[in-house]
Amino acid sequence: MENKVYIKTSDLNLAATLLCLGFPIPAIDYIDLNSKKMEFYFDKEPSVEKAMKDYWNKNLKVEPLELFNARREILTRIKNE
Repeated sequence: MENKVYIKTSDLNLAATLLCLGFPIPAIDYIDLNSKKMEFYFDKEPSVEKAMKDYWNKNLKVEPLELFNARREILTRIKNE
């Protein structure tokens, strides 16, 4: 990856929510190959940080089908990497 600053999360549902909100995932990486736990990278921007804070404070509304599709897109990407 470039010399960019990223925010990371291992929470699949948070990653899917951010993707659903239009924030791209520049990289997905394994935290631990044995447990197959993943980390999802997002550009460190105030809008991403705000969306993450709103997620944890339960202040976000997303369309359920869009969220489902974003989650499926992430899982497909993991499977194909």
